[in-house]
Amino acid sequence: MTTAMDHGALDQARSFICQRLAEMDDQDRAAVIELMQIWQSHDCEDQAEVREALAELLFPESLAAAPEPDDADEATRERVRAYRHKVGGTIRALRQARGMTQDDLAKASGLPQSHISRLEHGRHAASFVTIERLAQALGTTPSQVDPGFDD
Repeated sequence: MTTAMDHGALDQARSFICQRLAEMDDQDRAAVIELMQIWQSHDCEDQAEVREALAELLFPESLAAAPEPDDADEATRERVRAYRHKVGGTIRALRQARGMTQDDLAKASGLPQSHISRLEHGRHAASFVTIERLAQALGTTPSQVDPGFDD
């Protein structure tokens, strides 16, 4: 039985998701709709992958580089930024070497093109799920995309 508190939490979640959808560009919004359709028609294993992709679209801030502690020195912050740019450059180089556009890679990996752009420009750090998807779409291993990834 659903309680009044459950209804309140559900309403809050619906409101939050509607707000996120309204803020998205058309391509990301279409990706969410497509993922929801896949969610309804696939088994539990596929649903876990769909859940990860939805989280990347609905909560992009969770994909950003971890916030740097206030007490981190500038050298540490710069190393983190440099690493994001290095991985982004690798993604771009691998994509271009295969003659793919960002849109091609987005379709092959199931990620939004806008997210691939943010990764390539070092604005976000890719999650392990994202690295695995990109590696598969690029026909390589995750450690070739991100040297910090342990195959």
